[in-house]
Amino acid sequence: MRELRPSARCVALLLIVGLTGCAEGTPAVTPRTLHAIGDSILAWHGEEGASIPHVAARTLGWNVRNEAVGGTRVLGGDEAIPTQLPEEAAPWVLVNGGLNDVNITCDCGACREVLDALVSEDGRAGGMPTLVRGIRARGSRVLVLGYYAFPPGAAFGVARCGDEMHGLNLRLARMAAAHEGVTFVRASPWVSPTHTELYDGDGVHPSRRGAERLGAALAEAVRAEDRR
Repeated sequence: MRELRPSARCVALLLIVGLTGCAEGTPAVTPRTLHAIGDSILAWHGEEGASIPHVAARTLGWNVRNEAVGGTRVLGGDEAIPTQLPEEAAPWVLVNGGLNDVNITCDCGACREVLDALVSEDGRAGGMPTLVRGIRARGSRVLVLGYYAFPPGAAFGVARCGDEMHGLNLRLARMAAAHEGVTFVRASPWVSPTHTELYDGDGVHPSRRGAERLGAALAEAVRAEDRR
């Protein structure tokens, strides 16, 4: 067998073990980027670089672009969640949304029409399925983060939204099952009213510790899907 020259040996090593370079001047491999769009659950702690998307990306060794904005909705309004998506594609896009739609539009009461507009019971129609199909068409895979339960004292009227969030989570899970390349991640195993330290003082947003737990769970979901 012919002996590899140094340059060829370098190429072989790059292909086998993914080294960033074996000679001075070889450019480093650019880390992958996680894009995030959604509401304040994803935006919280963003200014400190400690939001859920920041934690997930850091755990993966990736870059992050967090475009989530507090108070935003899936179904229209200022800075609607579908409009947050950056023009360039990324390997993975993290998405959440729907709480503000049902809280603002129908006071988390008789919200069947709003839930149907967000995502149908079978997960195939509505604003969220349309959004994830658009993301998939760009070649990105999609992580959808569900909502955790809120404690009785949660602010902004969110304490009344338990039934609606449970129903929305079920529909989002069905949506992920109906679309290839879409993964639903439940939040409730990681943030629960039985552990109040995982919430910020308003009882709605995650504390730094809560964001760490959710970010780590999302990173593990990405790793699990990438291993398939």
